[in-house]
Amino acid sequence: MKNFCIWILACLVLMLVACEEDSTGPKMMAPNLGTLELSGWTVESKNEDSHTISISPSKKWLDSIVIDSVEALGDAKLYLAADDDLYDPELGKELVSGTVISTVDTSEFSIIVLDKKNRIVVVWLVSWDSPSVIASSSSNAIASEASQSSSSEMALSSSSARKDSSSSSSQQSSSSETVLSSSSARKDSSSSSSWQSSSSEVAQLTLADLQPIVNGDTLKNAVTVNGDKILINVPYSSSLGNALSQVRFVGMDSELDLRTAKTLNLLSADSLWTAYRVIAGVQVLGSDFTKREDAFFATTSDAMATEGSVQVVANYTFTATANLVENGESISLSSEIVSCAWAGILGAKKLATGIYFAGTYAGQNAMNIYDVNYTSGTPSTDLSDISSQMTFGREFTARPSAFELTYSYVHVANSNSSYPQKALAYVILVSKDSKAVAIGAFTLDASAEGTSTTELSYGADPDAVLSAGYVGTSDLTLGTGREDVASIRVVFASSAYAHVVAGGTTVVNDPAIEYRGGEGSTLTLENWKLIYE
Repeated sequence: MKNFCIWILACLVLMLVACEEDSTGPKMMAPNLGTLELSGWTVESKNEDSHTISISPSKKWLDSIVIDSVEALGDAKLYLAADDDLYDPELGKELVSGTVISTVDTSEFSIIVLDKKNRIVVVWLVSWDSPSVIASSSSNAIASEASQSSSSEMALSSSSARKDSSSSSSQQSSSSETVLSSSSARKDSSSSSSWQSSSSEVAQLTLADLQPIVNGDTLKNAVTVNGDKILINVPYSSSLGNALSQVRFVGMDSELDLRTAKTLNLLSADSLWTAYRVIAGVQVLGSDFTKREDAFFATTSDAMATEGSVQVVANYTFTATANLVENGESISLSSEIVSCAWAGILGAKKLATGIYFAGTYAGQNAMNIYDVNYTSGTPSTDLSDISSQMTFGREFTARPSAFELTYSYVHVANSNSSYPQKALAYVILVSKDSKAVAIGAFTLDASAEGTSTTELSYGADPDAVLSAGYVGTSDLTLGTGREDVASIRVVFASSAYAHVVAGGTTVVNDPAIEYRGGEGSTLTLENWKLIYE
């Protein structure tokens, strides 16, 4: 009986261990620094709360540190900080095994942890005692241990807004040293007084009174709080420029770069210092489709609705119908025929997509749709790429994580197997040098309706948007995701490939004409918005 009880107890222990292992699997880990091993140096302490690491030379002083092994958890990536900017550290080189870091004239370096969307998650401070500090310490083992302990405590206190438990006055000082960014206000002890002075001006910032100042304008009712996240809703303007890199708050002289998320310690409603993740979000003009915003969106529909003609030997006329309908709270795009006729006799017809996009269009009438830059001779039945008269993108600097769109789609099949009918919606964030910083797209190849949330992939193109032959992508190359965003490209199209207007001479069996889309296919859109995490 005794043996049976012992067996039952052992089973219960094994079950508890298994449950504990399941509850702490890798999928539960947030991106962070996992391991750090250094050649010739010993990691004395690692504080997960203050994100500080204290190290010391294993034997004698070394003028460099070699990274033997470094690992990030989850999908995180690690970079060295290239500056000591308190608010937005500049990315240096990627931190990998074999990286060499000089210890000459410095006693610290920072490791930036980026998540899979290349956003700063946290910054770790790695610090050590300089040779002069080591030399002044006692040579006996007890004094050496005390010195290491002191070094560890100094590293902890040097990180911004980290409370030192050694005294109440130290705690009070730490409270005033408010965290202003994910990079933290880390300085060594010799400059702590100057940092305390510069940060005390923002120590009174409270969650309830938070008011951002962008482009010199104080934005009221622009702050949305959701748990520990704060969204600053910044109105779009054509002169937005780098405004998001120079955001400050009333009562705070220093500026923040909110093109990426930052962390602020604020007094919450219950008067406790609380860390909040702050994100600036910009919605573009016309995103609710209540009216057309020509300062942001363009369409070829106006040209489709305008008859064009040219006199050669005879008078050729080019006609089509508008393929954009504005419904007050939504828009409908449809794929329609544009045709050419001579003396009233139909000569040929082609199919053009209904398209609504961020940018401008130079075409004036249906002739420009049917045959771009047509000047003389018999109207061509060849392909007409109307994107040659489009410019894509509007100025934009924010970094949304996804976009949401409510849609209704009516699918009409076509006979062109190389360019099948499907609806298209995409958002691409673009750098100044035409790098696709982030891409998100979805297509529909069957009638459907609903609301879709599409993630923007930073530094990746999982759906091969850049190579798919879609309009407005041919001049772009994939970036790393870390480039500054300079513009945004937005495209909605009823037929993904019919920006290349294709067709031919009229025949009895019209479906045999290989249109790059299905005539009458319609995409209705409403409630489009960018999402910021």
